[in-house]
Amino acid sequence: MEFMKRITDPNNRIFALAREGERLPNIFLLLVAFVLIFVVSVFCFVVVFISIPSEWKKAIGQEEIFSLFILFPIFFYLISVWIRSYEKRSIETLGFVKEGRFWSYVRGFLFGTGTMALTVTLMMISGVISIHGGLLPQGIISISGIFLLLLGFIVQGGTEEVLTRGWILPVVGARYKPWIGIAVSTLLFSLLHLGNMGINILSIINLALVGFFLAFYCLHEGNIWGVCGWHSAWNWTQGNLFGLEVSGVDPIGGSLIDLESAGPQFLSGGEFGPEGSVMTTIALIIAIAVIPLIKNSNNLTLSD
Repeated sequence: MEFMKRITDPNNRIFALAREGERLPNIFLLLVAFVLIFVVSVFCFVVVFISIPSEWKKAIGQEEIFSLFILFPIFFYLISVWIRSYEKRSIETLGFVKEGRFWSYVRGFLFGTGTMALTVTLMMISGVISIHGGLLPQGIISISGIFLLLLGFIVQGGTEEVLTRGWILPVVGARYKPWIGIAVSTLLFSLLHLGNMGINILSIINLALVGFFLAFYCLHEGNIWGVCGWHSAWNWTQGNLFGLEVSGVDPIGGSLIDLESAGPQFLSGGEFGPEGSVMTTIALIIAIAVIPLIKNSNNLTLSD
């Protein structure tokens, strides 16, 4: 298939950017670096969180909000330190290509919103989702919290993409083979969510599908902007637009619509939320099929 041949070309711009550095670490060193970065990030977050005045914590109410705005920026900063100090390359080589960045991000954000909307629509058709008047602040009174969380998910989604599709995928793919980079980045992405509430076999399958989808989309676009937009939109619309669990985490900051899922776990997703539903599986397969149809000017290989 021409699409798969093109995105797994060793000269794909994503892999070419990784080779601009002086060093391409092997998988073992890369994983050691990731573990160290993760541990140091969590330690720094705990130190900062403890120092935050109790009245601020009480006012904000949910620790997850602090993690979006503190933990993930620390994570991103430490990855950037590694990139500059060990691999000897710029932050831009993580896929932050300048040309077309605005429309790539917007396109990805709309794509992510549409994919989640399709998932919710399929769940509604199956009868496992209904509108529910729960405890979350809804509608116009929650606008400020909803858009605050949008900024948080832009940071969180972008950081996870920098880690997996901006760093792990290109480095492993450039040092070994593109398919190995895709597989390792997808495996790591799935492992990062294994401790979440309500994890099950179907949600693990869906996490792997998300990983493959985002790898294909990133390589198709030739930059990281689109997948950053998709990931942020996927999480934000899931929790703050529809009021559903995000990878097993209850929505925070309010939602415009408070939906409730109930029914067979393979349809409703159970505690893990929509990402544990077979409807997400269907939506992701459709999304993967749509990628080759997306026309853009950023999917060129180095040889082009």
